[in-house]
Amino acid sequence: MKKIIIAGVCVAMGVTAHAGILSITTADGEGLDGSLIENHGGYTGNFDTTGGLTDYQYTDVRHYTPVLKWDLSSFSGNSSDITNAYIVLTSSGGGYTRTYNFMEYDGADSDITTSLLYDAANPFVDDAYVAETDVDDDFVNLTTVFAGSIAGSADLSQSVGSGDAALLASVQAAIDDDGFITFVMSGNNRPLYMYSAETGAASGYQPTLVIETIPEPATVGLMGVFGGAMVLLRRRFKR
Repeated sequence: MKKIIIAGVCVAMGVTAHAGILSITTADGEGLDGSLIENHGGYTGNFDTTGGLTDYQYTDVRHYTPVLKWDLSSFSGNSSDITNAYIVLTSSGGGYTRTYNFMEYDGADSDITTSLLYDAANPFVDDAYVAETDVDDDFVNLTTVFAGSIAGSADLSQSVGSGDAALLASVQAAIDDDGFITFVMSGNNRPLYMYSAETGAASGYQPTLVIETIPEPATVGLMGVFGGAMVLLRRRFKR
């Protein structure tokens, strides 16, 4: 009888010690993603938001740069409650494992729209027409937050940035600022193909920002009440 009563208290109060987890995709709210394409053939590069994401610096011919923007408005807590954040990306092929830099856009996230082009009007492009080699280095208004290793195996979901203090600080600051965060990925001369908000919709492979928080104050309070109830029950059954 004692075990039944205690179990009943646990279930009725819904007490849990687990931290909260919120997963936000680039398709949620006003988020977006796409591949910014820099062409060196004498014409302006475009921003592909309908195909998958590609990171590929192909000598001085063409560069593909993923842009990831998350709308954080679904987070309703305090930024100080966030204990960890990481990004989940799913590769669709490429076959290589490489390290990629995740650079945060320092300007207003409202600048990042589906109308981006690889031209002088782009808020994070410096020189749109200088031929480069294997690395994109014509960016401005971007700060490298962390680097993550991603394998090019097909349909492999991988998390990057977990436990990184700089990424955590960036997410917390974005919550306190405009409620958006934008990252630009920069890699090397080996291609990485990933699912985007559009191509990953059916399979659940959309780029995702995961936010972990401490238990909500209400939950912590319930845990305290539960602890008190346990003490009273124990004293009662000892009599």
